[in-house]
Order: sequence, then structure tokens, then C-alpha cells
Amino acid sequence: MNHLHPIQSGLIRIFILAIVSLFLANGCSDQSTEQENSTASSAPSEKKITDLTTRTTLYFARAVNAGDLSLFRDSTADEFKENFSVQQFNSAFGGFIQQKINMLAVQSLAPVFDEPPKVSDAGILTVQGYFPTSPSRIRFNYSYKQDPVAWKIIGIDIKVEPQT
Repeated sequence: MNHLHPIQSGLIRIFILAIVSLFLANGCSDQSTEQENSTASSAPSEKKITDLTTRTTLYFARAVNAGDLSLFRDSTADEFKENFSVQQFNSAFGGFIQQKINMLAVQSLAPVFDEPPKVSDAGILTVQGYFPTSPSRIRFNYSYKQDPVAWKIIGIDIKVEPQT
């Protein structure tokens, strides 16, 4: 598995964390309290969270392999698409395509969570951890918002790092 150059990895992580912070600060909590409470109380099961995490990573991996990150971006929540253009997304994650990083190995692995996934009072599901790929690990930090049909990505931080 290819590795990101440490500077690229750091820049991608900073960019995505900034995006998530701005998004969460600028509108994710504009819903009514009743809707927030019902969303927060309807956390998916552990199996659904595992499946959701794997599916998100596979969507991203397939988009990278296809050389077209808009394929992944199209699966995100409407708010994410409204706030972050295809160009911004390509700028943040283009290094994965340039370095031809193949992350499809996650399809046969279960994610390992650093802490139990949780749903905030605002209804945001956060999952953080890694896939035990070798020789490098695929680390993730995803945020999701539930729409009427499914949980959709609103924040992504993904990187490939050497195992320690």
C-alpha cells in the first residue's frame, strides 16, 4: 500500500478538520430541538455502524481508484455538497489519486473503533478508528447526519499511515 507524504497527509487532515469545524459551526444545528432529539435517540446498531463505516471507506476507495472523487462526494449529505465544491474536495484528497493508493482491502476487514461511536445532541454520528490493513493502516474519522432515508457523510478525515 502506498503512503502519503507526511506533509500531504498533514495538509489534508488540517483542511478536512477545518471544513468539518466550519460546517458544524455554520448550520448543522439549525434544526428544531424536537428533530435533533429524535435523531440523537435513533443511533444505528453496532452492525449498522460497522457496515456504514466500511461502506463509506469503500466508496472513497472506489472513487480514488476511478480517479474521480466526485463519485464519493455525490454520496455525501446535501449540506456537505452545498458547502464544498468538487474542486475543494479534489484539492483536499487529490493526493490519494496521484499516489494511486488502493484501499479496497477494507472490504474484507472490520473497522476497529478508537472509542465507541456516538450520536451528539445535535444528531451527528461520529466514528473514529482504523482498518487493520498492512503494512499501513487506514485511519478514519467520519461524521454523519441522518436524512430521511439514511446516514450521510458530513465530515471526513481519512489517511493512510504506517503501523506502529
